[in-house]
Amino acid sequence: MRFSLILVLSYLLLSIVDKPKSITTVFQASGALTKTSKKKLIKLCQNIAFEDAIGAHPYVRFCAEQNFNGHPPHISFQGLAQHYGFQTDMLDVTSNFDVAAFFATSKWDKKEKRYYPVGESSFPGIIYYAEPAFYILPREDQSATFEFVGWQPLKRPAQQRAGAFRLPSGHCFSRLPGVRKAYFRHNRAASERIWQYFDGGAALFPNDEAVALSEEAQDLVYFTSSQIERAWTNLEAWERRSFSDKQKKYLFRSSGLKLIAKPPLSWDKFNLESCPDKLRMRLNSELNNVRFRQVYRPA
Repeated sequence: MRFSLILVLSYLLLSIVDKPKSITTVFQASGALTKTSKKKLIKLCQNIAFEDAIGAHPYVRFCAEQNFNGHPPHISFQGLAQHYGFQTDMLDVTSNFDVAAFFATSKWDKKEKRYYPVGESSFPGIIYYAEPAFYILPREDQSATFEFVGWQPLKRPAQQRAGAFRLPSGHCFSRLPGVRKAYFRHNRAASERIWQYFDGGAALFPNDEAVALSEEAQDLVYFTSSQIERAWTNLEAWERRSFSDKQKKYLFRSSGLKLIAKPPLSWDKFNLESCPDKLRMRLNSELNNVRFRQVYRPA
């Protein structure tokens, strides 16, 4: 069945367009050493290399060193990686209906790397509703967790009002407790109006130096030993099994991965601002746009 999808979490929403066969996480577990395992290992190494680079970004590093009422800001390195095109076990959601409406009524063209508005369709869209409060505090009987991504030092998550559900391998979002759904009908005029409102998606995907570095990261084959070890840890957790030294050796060789001494990604060629005073001015400018509301925090 072909459909468009919005995930609505209380007032949190996510949109996915075009023909998802099931609402599951990106990777699928496999029981043997297959090409899938190799691809996962490579992708995990690339993800980790990019996350490490994000942590070394001058502005991100500056923000991570700050304190707000005695607490450091929450910086989601995996959330940042996902918003720059990396596959993770996180399912994107947003707190803004307009953002969700864009993704629900726009279609990604892989070849041209751009969004197009969805036209008339005989197939309905589906809106999924859930309540994130049920998934913030972990429970033994809970298979998924929710994470507020929200404002991050780089622009994309903030522009998309991001949040995320984290799902184990093979679990389907639509089957989580409390998830509800409603249908909507596509309309060409409405799709084009929403598409134009977000400048064809450019407003949600600001083009910054991290875009160029993410493209470089997705072609990497050279990684540090630390990055490869973390990739193994993540792969074992994802597939819920352990790899023997012999299996690791085989997968490493057959995947074409190579060891290097230093991290493969660097911001040196981008000439980024590193002056603390100017970085503080940038942070203060962004914080001036922050709005507060009362929340309940369990003791």
